[in-house]
Amino acid sequence: MQRLDLAALRKAHNINQIELAKRLDMKQSFISAIENGKSPLPSVKLALLRELFGEEEVDKFMVEAEDKSLRLNIENLSESDMMAQLLRMFHSHEHKEESHNHEMHHRKIDELQERISRLLERNDRLADKCMTLRERLDHMTAQNIEAQNEIFRLKELLLSNGIRY
Repeated sequence: MQRLDLAALRKAHNINQIELAKRLDMKQSFISAIENGKSPLPSVKLALLRELFGEEEVDKFMVEAEDKSLRLNIENLSESDMMAQLLRMFHSHEHKEESHNHEMHHRKIDELQERISRLLERNDRLADKCMTLRERLDHMTAQNIEAQNEIFRLKELLLSNGIRY
């Protein structure tokens, strides 16, 4: 998989992040996130860069890169961490496909985050209820075993006194 080394392209043309952000109609912070590997470069912005600098010039700055954003590693993660990783994957995917309003995309992520938070809270409440029910079941099982032992002792007592039941 290839990605554009945006910082190298920008520096080769003596352009700062703010100026490039203006040319691409993006925020400077998003340019920074792309250069730091925190966000992918949307395909529509790559096409715009090819128009601005020329296809051959942009191709000079394409480098091999592993797409870590689409890999979900759930080993030893809490539910919250798994959800955060899923949101990051969604965010990364949305930026790749970005041809729509950037703020709408972030609103969608905020809504997903809120839904996930509510689901995690609900999951915690259900886990608490499950634990309570398990404790009650354990208590009732212990009472049942105690009652069966008492019945067994009563039967032995009856038999030892010659009473048939």
